[in-house]
Amino acid sequence: MSSVVIGLILTLGVTLLGADAGPSDLNDALETDEPFWMFMRSYPRITNGANHECVYSKKISLTDYSYTFYQKYKVQGESEQKTLSLNAIIRPDPEPVLVVSATTATPRTEYTLRYWDKKTHCGILTLEHEGKQHCEMYVWNHDVKKAPSPECETEFDNLCRDRGKYQVYQPYCTE
Repeated sequence: MSSVVIGLILTLGVTLLGADAGPSDLNDALETDEPFWMFMRSYPRITNGANHECVYSKKISLTDYSYTFYQKYKVQGESEQKTLSLNAIIRPDPEPVLVVSATTATPRTEYTLRYWDKKTHCGILTLEHEGKQHCEMYVWNHDVKKAPSPECETEFDNLCRDRGKYQVYQPYCTE
């Protein structure tokens, strides 16, 4: 679930190039109908001993304070799809945050949009995972075949220093 949420947050089309995201940027960014891919993250996501690959999310609906999407990913070459009506609450204070839970009774995860490069459509979300801040990098579909910008990679490294890098997007990934 964390990968999906993070993917959504990064998809947000923040209007500032290479700058911190402002309170209204999250909603603006989520307006895209294009899939967005998790390019890398700072922690592994494993199911039955295999890493998740080819993770992407796509919007189903968006209101001022709610976001519904589906996520697809592969585990050992097999596709998995989840439609996530995740009670994704958009909280604009002071940084754009997406608060996500599968149901009102399940734990919530907060994803904060920390960086957005509007030219290369590369974004970085942070979340708390196993007691540490971790990062997820997302790239829009039409830009994912290019490598993320050096600035986006540098920001990922700065935000999640010494946390590791796990490549999620692979050249064979398709929608």
